[in-house]
Order: sequence, then structure tokens, then C-alpha cells
Amino acid sequence: MNPISKSHKRFSEYLKTPRVLENPEEFLGPNFEAVLNFWLILDGLSEEQWRVINERYWAFYDENYSEWDKAINLAIDTSLEVVGWYYADLAGTSSKTITGSYVFNRVTRELIAMHKILEDHQQPLTFLPMFLEVL
Repeated sequence: MNPISKSHKRFSEYLKTPRVLENPEEFLGPNFEAVLNFWLILDGLSEEQWRVINERYWAFYDENYSEWDKAINLAIDTSLEVVGWYYADLAGTSSKTITGSYVFNRVTRELIAMHKILEDHQQPLTFLPMFLEVL
């Protein structure tokens, strides 16, 4: 069996069902493997990596608020389309609660809706690259 991340465990606790652990695709949509892999990586980040990621997130906010806002709305709106409000909100909250950071909530939502963002909206992912560059 694959390891369970802290965020995945928290998501299951929020929903009060072990089905989240057994059948995550029901709750996270077609990109569930990307979300689960991301959550596993969160568990292994160093304090320095956390700092750098948060710094990049807030620098983007300070430097280009309108693009930051558009990217957040796209991630939220499309994740709602994919899994519905309840699951999208709790999935994003699970990663934020574990990390204490909004950027991880945004990446979780981007990953849930990745196919729609890239294909339907023809937009790049905004928040995931902030994370990838520190690994």
C-alpha cells in the first residue's frame, strides 16, 4: 500500500470516511494521483523550502496582484467544476492546515483542476512552479 500523507489523512478525517483513503479519485477527481503525490512531498519539505515557497507566493502577490488574483480565481473556480465545492474546499484546506500556508491550498486546487486549466482555459499553472523550483 502507498504511504498516506498528512494532508490525505486530514482530508479523510474532515470527510469522516475511510473511502477517501481507499478511493481518492472519488473525492479528488481525475488528477488525484498528482494531488496525492504533491501532498506526500509536502511532508518532506525543509523549513528553508517552506520559507522560499511562501516568500515567492507573497512576492507574486506584491508584484502582480491582478495576475495573482486571476490565478487564484481560476484555481478555485475550476476545482469547483471538477469535484464540487465541498471536496475542493476541504482538499485545499487539508493542505493549508498541515502547512499553515495558502500557497499549498492553491497548488492543491490547481492540481485538482489541472486538465481544465491547461486544456479548457489554455492557461499555465501559476502556483505549482513556485513549489517545484525549490526541490
